[in-house]
This record gives sequence, structure tokens and C-alpha cells, in this order.
Amino acid sequence: MAELLTVVTRKGQITVPAEIRRALGLKTGDRVAVELDDGGARIRPARSDIEASYQAVPALATPRTLAEMSEIAWDEHAQEAAREGL
Repeated sequence: MAELLTVVTRKGQITVPAEIRRALGLKTGDRVAVELDDGGARIRPARSDIEASYQAVPALATPRTLAEMSEIAWDEHAQEAAREGL
């Protein structure tokens, strides 16, 4: 990508050129992270922890119903209580 120039305002603000916004998938209101890097600066989208962890755990091979998940949870709690002598 070619170098794109922008101007720093009195308030220290810059306009991120449209080509860069499109390449980074930035929309109005998105947060960005700016960090110093080898005498320059890097800008990247600042994704939230929720966005970063989205689908981090793979889906179950066999989907479970709410009733099945509740039964599994109850069984695990019962086993833990039995181990602790409750």
C-alpha cells in the first residue's frame, strides 16, 4: 500500500484516510490502538476482550439441549459434593 499523508490538528487529531479505514475494517465510533514502533507509530483496531475471545472455544461436536446441560451440571456438582463429603 502506498504511503498516505494526513495532517495533525491543533488538538492532536488526525483523519485516518478512507483506504486505511477500509483495509482495517474501521467504522465510525470504533476504537483504535496506537503504539510506538521503531521510530514511528502503528495503528490497529482495538478489539474488546469479548471480540477477541469470540469462538475461542470450539462448539461441541454434538449440540446439547438446555435440559442435557443442566443434567450434566447437576451430576458434576453432585460428584464434587460427594468427594468433599457433603
